[in-house]
Amino acid sequence: MSVSAEVAPYALEALKDEGYENVWMLESAGGLTLVRLILRPRDVERILDILDKNYGELAEFRVWVLDLEAVLPRQEPEEDSDNEAASPPARSLWDPRATRISREELYSDVSQATVLNWSYLLLVALSVIVATVGMVRGSQVVVLGAMVIAPLLNPNVALALASTLGDGALAVSAVTSLLGGA
Repeated sequence: MSVSAEVAPYALEALKDEGYENVWMLESAGGLTLVRLILRPRDVERILDILDKNYGELAEFRVWVLDLEAVLPRQEPEEDSDNEAASPPARSLWDPRATRISREELYSDVSQATVLNWSYLLLVALSVIVATVGMVRGSQVVVLGAMVIAPLLNPNVALALASTLGDGALAVSAVTSLLGGA
C-alpha cells in the first residue's frame, strides 16, 4: 500500500491484530511511504476492508494486491505438539474457504474481461461463422463449438457480479460487451 509518511504508522497500528506475517516500510518520493505486507489469502479481503474504511478517502492512498509465488529459503511447516490442538485443521483444496479470493481481486479480473476490443469482436465474428456453418450442415456439434468459441461468458459473469455488488458501472460495461457480441 502507499500512504503519506504521517499516516503509515497509524495504518500499521490499525492492522496490528490482523495477522500479517511480515512488514516492510520504504520511503518513496513525494513524502509517500510504501508499506508491504505478507498476508494469507483468506485475510486479504478483511484487511482491504479495514484499510478502505479507514484510509479510502485519502487522495494518496493506494493498495496493490500481488500473488506471492515463491519464498527462499524454503519454509518448513512448524510442528509444535502443544499448538496442534489449538490450531484449526488444515483445509483441503476442495474447501471453498481455502481457495477464496477477495472481492477486489474478483472485481479486477472480471472488469478487465468486459472491455470491448478487437480480439473480443473477432472471436464473436468467428463464432458466428462457425455457427452458420453448423446450422447449414445441420451439425449440432459444430454449433456447440461456436458456443465454446464465443467469448460471451465473461460479460455474463461480470453482469452477475455487478448485480451482486450493486455496481452500475460494471453492469453497463458488461451489457455493452454483451450487446457488442450480439
